[in-house]
Amino acid sequence: MASSIRKRYGLAWPAHREHIADKDISDFAMTTQSTTLPRGSGILLDIKDIHGRFFYPTKDKRFGHVVSAATNAFFELPRYARQLGHELFFGIPVLHDRMMAATPLGMINAKGEPEGTFVCPSNPAVQDLLIDLLGELNTLAPEVNLFLPFFRYPVKRRLTGGPERVHSITEDEALCFCQHCQRGFKAAYGALPKWRIISSEPRAFYDWLEWRCHTIESLARKLLQSLSKEKLVFEMDLCPKRFYLDGLFINNGHDISTLSKLFKKVMIHVFDRSTPIPPRAPTHHIENDIMYMTIERVRRHATVYLMLWNIATDRDLQVAFDYASSVDVELFVLYPNMVPGLVGRCP
Repeated sequence: MASSIRKRYGLAWPAHREHIADKDISDFAMTTQSTTLPRGSGILLDIKDIHGRFFYPTKDKRFGHVVSAATNAFFELPRYARQLGHELFFGIPVLHDRMMAATPLGMINAKGEPEGTFVCPSNPAVQDLLIDLLGELNTLAPEVNLFLPFFRYPVKRRLTGGPERVHSITEDEALCFCQHCQRGFKAAYGALPKWRIISSEPRAFYDWLEWRCHTIESLARKLLQSLSKEKLVFEMDLCPKRFYLDGLFINNGHDISTLSKLFKKVMIHVFDRSTPIPPRAPTHHIENDIMYMTIERVRRHATVYLMLWNIATDRDLQVAFDYASSVDVELFVLYPNMVPGLVGRCP
């Protein structure tokens, strides 16, 4: 491989876990600082979880959230990273928030029911809140990257049927049909979104998928008007077994071509927990082909980071590191999924 390969290795604790305790955050901060990571390594810590708990001292009372006692990591990690030349990422799941989703800010499904876990990107009140939230963080930690996990629509799609492997979305999982989305969709396509039509007519279905991509793109542009492209790190969720039939990511609101041009840093989060296959594998490895093509497509415009699950042995770590090096991307591994003896062990 060319000498441009960046031998970067990072530890991550994302708020994708259902429950994070104060001790978990403190333990991660202590583990990171007691570990001999190579200079220039990456450290990623989500400082807000999906249940509405903040792990930093926000002063914005509009959120009505619980500020955790484990805010010491928010202040300690920047100092530590600065001293040792590490790149630090603070994760903020801005759209995935169960507490805010229980308010009128939440998404509404095609049945007219609250979805309960995500807020709507087309709601102006949501947009204002997120701009202020990220602006506050930028002021408190100006040298830290702000990572945006779950910057998408919730996806619970499944393969159904026989050999044709048809995708299915149920009415209660079809999002979003709030008043803001209905008005916006009608302005763009000339008619209100009707699930009966969307679910039965291909053109209407892809108009609806396109509209969801538009709402994510519009929110991204609003955030980037307040913060620089170098500051925000966009997460693309890659699970090829789930997404490939409709084209890459379009069914969760991600238009790869557009978003990779908007953001200068992109974290590809690989939810398929299988160990990655080396690039240039036989063509029947459809999941690997899609991962490799996605990386190549995104890297034309942005720095690519790859976050992998399922790192539990020395071999897993070596394979993941070799894969990231072979495709010339930065590697993050999830600390909660690693066995203790692997923490800080860099091939």
